[in-house]
Amino acid sequence: MSPSEGGKIRPAEKGDNLLGAILGEASFHWSGRCVKNEFGGYVYEWQKGLDGQMVLFPKENPDYLPGQDYKSRKEREEWNVVGLAGQVYVRCDEAVKAGDLIEADGGMAAKADLPGQRWQVMNITSEYDSVRSFGIARVFIRLKKQSG
Repeated sequence: MSPSEGGKIRPAEKGDNLLGAILGEASFHWSGRCVKNEFGGYVYEWQKGLDGQMVLFPKENPDYLPGQDYKSRKEREEWNVVGLAGQVYVRCDEAVKAGDLIEADGGMAAKADLPGQRWQVMNITSEYDSVRSFGIARVFIRLKKQSG
């Protein structure tokens, strides 16, 4: 994934500063289901639980319609989950091997020509397949060290 362009992401190309990798999805309901504060944190309220005890629970948004069909983020082009650090799985070309540093080439991992990349291949989890035109690599993304 490369820097956003007009609030959207795009596949990274050679020379782009890699920001993260697009991952699978874990969203099953409308993201606005609960009320959030100005920092994006949930607003909580006391509610009676199933056992009759009072518990703090995220406050439901009055605009939430539980009976309405929800189109998951996976089904919408404008939403993606992004891995920013740690271990992620990425598509790779046939030249990528365990231990390689990688860069992007057309939205796919390619062996890096220049040192200094923060992404290193831990292992290949699915060998390159010429029919699919990609393999799968487990990559470790290191955070960029802040200067100063």
